[in-house]
Amino acid sequence: MTKKQSNKLSTTIIHGTPPAWDDAEFNRRLRITIHAYENTRECTVMVSHALEHEWLKLVAQHVADGYTLDRRWSIHHAELSNSVPMGKPEALQVEDKEQIKEKVKAEYVQHLQLQLDAYKAKLTQQLIEAQEEKERRALEQVKAKRLADAEKEAQDCYGELTIPEGFPEEKPAVFSTDM
Repeated sequence: MTKKQSNKLSTTIIHGTPPAWDDAEFNRRLRITIHAYENTRECTVMVSHALEHEWLKLVAQHVADGYTLDRRWSIHHAELSNSVPMGKPEALQVEDKEQIKEKVKAEYVQHLQLQLDAYKAKLTQQLIEAQEEKERRALEQVKAKRLADAEKEAQDCYGELTIPEGFPEEKPAVFSTDM
């Protein structure tokens, strides 16, 4: 045989098991996403207008609707450019956080499904490779048996080469004129 024989039936290796739903992992992902929401401008609405009086009216209207000014975000006040990020009211932030929960759950479920599909694909590949290796080994055994049977038949048919002991005597050539 030209190739080194291996006892392995498959070259595909599967480590461990696919991840399952873990409340701690989901909550960790949720905390990270909500922290990002609360500490970026995701939780704000930009109130802007070119004219100062109109801008102040918009700010007053937003304050009346429950929006708040937050010292984390700077107010931009320049000629024909006035804007301020205002924190969303608590009710809107609760709605946003519920949407974030749904989004994080969907992403986590998608991640788990992708992992499960990858493990299934690897196992399928491993099973196919194992079956192919078994079939290849069985075929090699059949070929080896055929070769052994053919060699035995050839041996039975022709036997061993017989070589006389010593050296044969040289006999003179006999010429004949008979035709």
